[in-house]
Amino acid sequence: MNPVNKYIIAPLIALTLAFSGCGKEDQKDHMITKDNSVSVLEKTAKPRDVSVNGSDYLDSGSDIIQKKSSFLDDNEINIGLVSDLEGAVENAKVSAKKLSKQNIDAVIIAGDCYENEKIRRNPVYPNSTDNLKEMIESIRPYAELNVPVFIIAGNHEMQSVYNDAIKELQEEYPYIFDINEKSVDLEGVNIIGMGGYNDPRFTARYGFLLENKDYKRAEEDLDELQSQKEIMIFVTHGPPRSDTRIDYVRGAGHVGDKKTAEIMNSDLEDVVNVHGHIHEGGGASDKYKAGAAINVASIISYMNKGSQTTLINIKDNKVQYKKVD
Repeated sequence: MNPVNKYIIAPLIALTLAFSGCGKEDQKDHMITKDNSVSVLEKTAKPRDVSVNGSDYLDSGSDIIQKKSSFLDDNEINIGLVSDLEGAVENAKVSAKKLSKQNIDAVIIAGDCYENEKIRRNPVYPNSTDNLKEMIESIRPYAELNVPVFIIAGNHEMQSVYNDAIKELQEEYPYIFDINEKSVDLEGVNIIGMGGYNDPRFTARYGFLLENKDYKRAEEDLDELQSQKEIMIFVTHGPPRSDTRIDYVRGAGHVGDKKTAEIMNSDLEDVVNVHGHIHEGGGASDKYKAGAAINVASIISYMNKGSQTTLINIKDNKVQYKKVD
């Protein structure tokens, strides 16, 4: 595995640079429009007590706390990282099968849980029509691993579709957690979710557009959890602004989020940013003042040679990661 901490970070593998992974939509047709019928990041209606794989959780609606943990029974934590599922149900099954052999404690999905044919310029799945079913069936293989699955939205999701899919999935798999605008306090590691995307040109209509309050909340959560002196996984869909391959798009340059980069260059410590979105940056990483950023790319091969499933290992408060083959 490659070590990741505030002193050293090593990339996984070299991947071919190409065009933007999440595509370019028609700006006029897909500008954000406020949907008054759906809250921007809908919360759980009431607190939920959830048990899975030897651990107990309380989902209060604003945060998630692990009340009993099996994570460190073997003195290490393994978390599967995927992003940009985008309707590739068969790929999700292959990806989940890879993770099933890694003794994982949890899965994190960093957005774009379905394709949304109105977003992608060159759809890999041009016949995609049932977005709700697509999201449910793309996440199901990871839920079948019988570990908690922590999910944020990306730039493809409409609020209504995302929220309805999460509700349906939770009826069958209560240990699926929406972590948009939530912190997750676990034994040995903490997770902060900031779902959505910063650029309205490439965000679904009625989607999850990041606002200043979202960055503020995320930074406050990171700062609050800092006192625990544990690794903090900061989950975003898009990458922070960089001068490396994690946010580079041929013809457009570095397109990462400047505000996310500001958080990563703050006085925080031991932060690992996990993101996707730029498929061609899959496997690349960068070092920031607060820690490191890892592009876990996509489980599909569109602008992403070989697709991507990543494992992050935490032991003795040190982080390593690798691509799972």
